[in-house]
Amino acid sequence: MRINTHLHVSRTKVWAEGVLLLIVVSVLLFSGMPTLIIALTLMAMICVLISQKFLQKSPAHLVQLIQFDQQDWRWSVYDPRRIKKTSVQEGRLLSVHHWFFVLLMRFETTDKHKNTIQSWVIWRDQVDVDQWRRLVVIARFWASDTQQINS
Repeated sequence: MRINTHLHVSRTKVWAEGVLLLIVVSVLLFSGMPTLIIALTLMAMICVLISQKFLQKSPAHLVQLIQFDQQDWRWSVYDPRRIKKTSVQEGRLLSVHHWFFVLLMRFETTDKHKNTIQSWVIWRDQVDVDQWRRLVVIARFWASDTQQINS
């Protein structure tokens, strides 16, 4: 059971960010803090959101994920901030964490004799149903392997 999938832009991520923003704003509005502090905080949040949306380029995101065996993986990253926009990297899978509709995968890469750890978040709607099931199975097996090692 190998993974070879292209990842799409996630709508769930956008919705989750919006809901989180609404929660923060509602907690701020109903906190009982002075009106001036609430207004300044809201203006600061709006400035940060505008600067992230319009002034900065979007962050790097995962485009393709390929599994060779249980530990060795290759992935393509699209980074609009670099001259060469897409880069291919290889590494060893360190851990996988699965929550309802999101996976967190951590990889160790060796680049010019330097080990770095990269983490990638994969949302449920970024891959098709079959690939998502495979990733969840990998996460479950990974969790059972680490539990056996730690016990």
